[in-house]
Amino acid sequence: MKQSRYFYPVLFCLLVAFALFSGCTGGNEKVNHLPAPEPAATKDADTSQPASPPAKREHTATVEIKGMKFNPEVLTIHKGDTVEWVNNDLTTHCVTEKAKNWASPEIASGSSWKKVVTQNTDYFCAIHVVMNGRIKVE
Repeated sequence: MKQSRYFYPVLFCLLVAFALFSGCTGGNEKVNHLPAPEPAATKDADTSQPASPPAKREHTATVEIKGMKFNPEVLTIHKGDTVEWVNNDLTTHCVTEKAKNWASPEIASGSSWKKVVTQNTDYFCAIHVVMNGRIKVE
């Protein structure tokens, strides 16, 4: 099937319109509150031996990339938690800290990238600068 000479210009215009429309639509700011860690036992119930020290708390929070947005746009975590950005969008994205102290490689559709976060961070997609997110550390 032969495509008309207008196919690619029309497709490009539709993609640009979609990017602008989806990046400009407002939405409620979502906050993901993680559950508090379980308290560690101080004594073993069957013996007088002290309980083993609590295991290091490790948690991974997920930010979905879809519809040219980071979801949730605001994520609340504990210091030292891992954040995983999962690209469920149709195109490649990246995650870049606003001051550009760190950046992910390009994250292809269907792929993900992880980072341990220790401080409040504002970030964006350097490929699609209308995409912004924030991590709040408690």
